[in-house]
Amino acid sequence: MKVHIIAPYESMIPIIKACVPLYPDLEIGYSIGDLEKGVELAKLDRKTERML
Repeated sequence: MKVHIIAPYESMIPIIKACVPLYPDLEIGYSIGDLEKGVELAKLDRKTERML
């Protein structure tokens, strides 16, 4: 399963990186952005996934 986390602050990235190994069965990605950017990234990811 793929999970993408949109962190509103760059300071959250180290916490996310520390948690990723706790879930080896998940494909976890992350980026920094606000809610609107998160929606754009999610839509883009869905389009890319459909093309594969």
